[in-house]
Amino acid sequence: MAKDDAYIEYLHELLDPLGKISNKKMFGGHGVYCNGVIMGLVIDETLYLKVDEQSSEFFSKEGCEPFVYQSKAKQVAMSYWSVPDEAMESCEQMQPWAKLAYAAAQRKAAKTAPKKKK
Repeated sequence: MAKDDAYIEYLHELLDPLGKISNKKMFGGHGVYCNGVIMGLVIDETLYLKVDEQSSEFFSKEGCEPFVYQSKAKQVAMSYWSVPDEAMESCEQMQPWAKLAYAAAQRKAAKTAPKKKK
C-alpha cells in the first residue's frame, strides 16, 4: 500500500463516525467528503478541514493555520485549516473538529445550492 493510500485509509478511520466518508483526487491532493459534501482537503499528507466565520475562531485558538497556495499573482488562503496534532491521534479527539468542519461544509453547500423554481 502506498504511503498516501495508508494516510487516506487512516483518515477514514478517524472520520467514519461522522458519516459516509469518501475521497476524490484533486488539486494535487484529495478532497474529503462526508455524506457527499466536501469537508476537507489532504495536501502533502496534511488534513485541512472546512471552516467558515462560525468555526474559524476555534481552529485559530488552537494554533491551526489555513491552507495557502501560490497563484500567479499572490498567495491565496483557503477556507480549509489544519487540525490540532492531538486530533490526529484518535476518533474521539477528531470528532469535535470534524463536526465543526462538516457543519461549515453544510452551511456552504446550502448557500451555493441552486434555488428551485416555483
